[in-house]
Amino acid sequence: SIAAGRLGNYSMKRLLSGVARKMARSEALVRPISMAANVFMSGRGCLMTFHRGAPAKLWEQLPNRDFYLDTTFLDAFLGYLNKQGWDVVTMEEAVRRSRSGARRFVNFSIDDCYRDTYKEVVPLFRRHNVPVTLFVTTGIPDGTLPLWAAGLEDTLLNSDSVMLEDGAIAVPDFAAKKSAFYRIADAWDGPQAPQRYATFCQLNGIDMEAMHWKHAISWEMLEELREDPLVEIGGHTVTHARIS
Repeated sequence: SIAAGRLGNYSMKRLLSGVARKMARSEALVRPISMAANVFMSGRGCLMTFHRGAPAKLWEQLPNRDFYLDTTFLDAFLGYLNKQGWDVVTMEEAVRRSRSGARRFVNFSIDDCYRDTYKEVVPLFRRHNVPVTLFVTTGIPDGTLPLWAAGLEDTLLNSDSVMLEDGAIAVPDFAAKKSAFYRIADAWDGPQAPQRYATFCQLNGIDMEAMHWKHAISWEMLEELREDPLVEIGGHTVTHARIS
């Protein structure tokens, strides 16, 4: 659409997720979502996808929290689904059930896969003894895909000011950090992002390698997860190229 064309990738995401973001801060979301699912998807299923996860206390502070699911909320939601008789299933099982008309189901999948997939998300699903699907962008564990959004967010979160190519900016509080994240991400978004991020790291004394592995999942972690019967793993490209 014309409106979409005028908005950067991060601006559009922020616009579309605004209402959901506000609702997710309330525990009251668990019941309405589940009730709606019961009404509209009874006898069928739901597919839910997210990228990163963080506990509520951290989620509230994240400049790019639209990209995360509050795992404290997810914990409550998984418990509610169990009480309401929803089966949490793998993607493979979801496909089978969609054809057979079996009892209602929900699949949770995680795109890209970061370190918090291993440390926060999968352990949560284990505690509920339900499966989760991981779609891995292999450039992340390969170390070849620059995680520029993660590095930018991390730097803003842990700094009171950052240096940009046109000078320093102050980011003393959450509102300033969030505003700066989206303004910078919109400016970088596209093929130039890796180089812009590399310059940013140089200006701010950031070790790009260390920052990558602070946020990236590793092949060793994935090898361990592969042996977990509750973890289903699929592919999500090598470079996360934008195809639309």
